[in-house]
Amino acid sequence: MLKKDKVELPVSSYDTAWVAMVPSQNSFKQPLFPECLNWIMENQQPDGSWALDPAHPLLIKDSLSSTLACLLALHKWNVADQLVHKVPTIYPLDIYPRLHMIDNLIKLGIDRHFTEVIATTLDDIYRSWMQGSEEIFLDPACCALGFRLLRMNGYEISSDALANFDKQENILNSMSDINSALELYKASQMIIFPNEPVLERIYDWTRTYLENELVSTGAIQDKSLHNEVDYALKHPYASLERTESRRYIENYNVDNISLLKTSYRYFNIDNRDLLTLSFQDFNKCQAIHREELDYLERWVKEYNLDKLKFARQKIAYAHFSIAAVLSHPDLSDARISWAQNTVLTTVVDDFFDFAGSMEELLNLIELIQRWDEHSTIGFKSKDVEILFYAIYGTTNDLADKASKQQGRCVKKHLIDIWITLLDTMLKEAEWAKNKLVPTMYEYITNGYEYNNLFMHVSIIGRLLNDCVTVAREGAQGKLNSVSLAIVHGRGAVTEKEAQEEVTRLIESHRRELLRMVQQTKGSVVPKDCKDLFWKMSKVLHLFYMGDDKYSSPHKMVSAVNEIINEPILLPPYSKLD
Repeated sequence: MLKKDKVELPVSSYDTAWVAMVPSQNSFKQPLFPECLNWIMENQQPDGSWALDPAHPLLIKDSLSSTLACLLALHKWNVADQLVHKVPTIYPLDIYPRLHMIDNLIKLGIDRHFTEVIATTLDDIYRSWMQGSEEIFLDPACCALGFRLLRMNGYEISSDALANFDKQENILNSMSDINSALELYKASQMIIFPNEPVLERIYDWTRTYLENELVSTGAIQDKSLHNEVDYALKHPYASLERTESRRYIENYNVDNISLLKTSYRYFNIDNRDLLTLSFQDFNKCQAIHREELDYLERWVKEYNLDKLKFARQKIAYAHFSIAAVLSHPDLSDARISWAQNTVLTTVVDDFFDFAGSMEELLNLIELIQRWDEHSTIGFKSKDVEILFYAIYGTTNDLADKASKQQGRCVKKHLIDIWITLLDTMLKEAEWAKNKLVPTMYEYITNGYEYNNLFMHVSIIGRLLNDCVTVAREGAQGKLNSVSLAIVHGRGAVTEKEAQEEVTRLIESHRRELLRMVQQTKGSVVPKDCKDLFWKMSKVLHLFYMGDDKYSSPHKMVSAVNEIINEPILLPPYSKLD
């Protein structure tokens, strides 16, 4: 626990304010660090600011950032109105430090503690964006970061604002600026329309530039920045939130964090409190994840899924896939349900692919269709019995939990999803058994259960898998999108060209998925729900990046351990007991 009897507050009122906004774990109506809030109320300058040195002309940007942060803290806890009224009414918006702090909170994995403040800040920045603020549009790092954060949060903005930075010579000239290039590289991945050439050009030159700087001796001297660039280049569409947070926390240099990227850098900010909070938060969530995995391993044995000799045993991978992107402590039931259905889908897919006879496949489908009347059907094999009761018991349990949460019965909906999924698996099994060659349209549209969001994420997963399993599936007598492109090309399409065509299809569906996720007008699907589809596309990219890591028994073990099994080690400078 944090030492409450002797608190060494950081010298920066800006940093203190952000720490003061963290709610208590016991009550979201109380601050976790009341000492920081008290410090703010006791240390306002006579001019109404919270500046380090109000009279120093070179520290005016720090004055703006610190004062705005303190105002947000006072507003969050609805205290000290008399202090707020003392602040000068004309106070320009210092945009980049506020954007940088939001990004910092996201990277540290503690942004959920600041949702109201972040939303208010983004609204302010969006207004400045729409007003054409020079502070945003003349600085490449500020413009890129603002663009990325606004688009991520559903604000409708055009990529044309980045047109001044679509060529390397436009911003770098003879002076290297890794941070600007990295921010532009990340922003360029937020393509949501079929034709956004500005972002495509930025992606091309920033990737080439950063790759060259990464291998150039001494080009990126800061180890933390070097690691961030390396990870960003290797995982363009496969960066998972908790993995990024862990790396960011472990590489966080609290003794060398400058006053963000403003025009003036004159002293360091002590970020120990924020780092300590992120450290505690990560390990607390991880402890919950370990308990969930223990439960899931018991569930596998309870339903005898470990007795299925043909099946890939993927409970750890399945749990990792959701824990790495949905870590909130209150969402344990959602993570468990996701992992269970991922495992069930995997073993049923293996059964339909090569382990079950056609008689067994039809038997399982009929059992699911009859559901509570399954006893009138009977089981064609022990494998069918195990699969059915695992699906039946787990789905009924999920329906009961959902009914308590939603106040309505969703069981029929869940059963229908399974029937639809099994029908698509049966069709592919019939293609393989009868040596039929479907059209590309038939193949792709058979790979998803729903339209729109489900369609795009399902197709992305299917095509990513196809790109790395074409040789193995060919040996098994199965066709996929790559081999189909070759077959339908009648000798005119090489495997390389087929791979490139499938890659273009993936990119097209990824853009449309992101557009739908970020769309706010006319959408009835909650943003948190849509976000999960985008997060799952990242998980799919990670599992099928370069090869089929999902089927491998060992290639994802290290990543799983980082999120579920291995706590972050205690920093030597931490204030923890």
